[in-house]
Amino acid sequence: MKRIIMTVMVLSVALVMGACSGPSAESTGESSTAGQETAAATLPASPERTAEIYGKVTKIIGNEVTLSVAVAQVATEELTEEEKAEKQAAMQSLSVEERQKLKDEQIQFTGEKKTVIIPVGTPITAGGSGTGTSSEGLTPEASVLTEVALAEIVEGTMLKIWLAEGSEGTELIAEYTRVLQFLQ
Repeated sequence: MKRIIMTVMVLSVALVMGACSGPSAESTGESSTAGQETAAATLPASPERTAEIYGKVTKIIGNEVTLSVAVAQVATEELTEEEKAEKQAAMQSLSVEERQKLKDEQIQFTGEKKTVIIPVGTPITAGGSGTGTSSEGLTPEASVLTEVALAEIVEGTMLKIWLAEGSEGTELIAEYTRVLQFLQ
């Protein structure tokens, strides 16, 4: 009887050790790429309506963000492909500082300040040039929508904020936030 119990215990230990020593999904790289693709696919898209607030962060305390409101840039002229290529070549010939200065000059601030609460769990994304942000000067990685933590938003960051339905008056609550430009 003792031999049978001992044999069963040895086989059980061998089975457990054999099952635990196989290659993990992490070491084969399968889960990391699949996880990244899944994360990118599950990021929520911006609401179909236009953002209610567009501006530069002037103060951030916790999840309360104060913005200097700007007028959203709207392309009023339709450029031909040749004119677009010419404009893009001109932008690329500028240094990073010159390009940033030119973009800053094109932003028109209204002088109005708004404070918005960004609740925990509110989607905050960056990139995604196909959804309204400028594609000039962006790397291929920047044209992909990525998730951003609230802690990454600092003074000087340009944001578009969609407000939650019923968010009116003095307490503005964000439903979705898009980072347009980080402070450099």
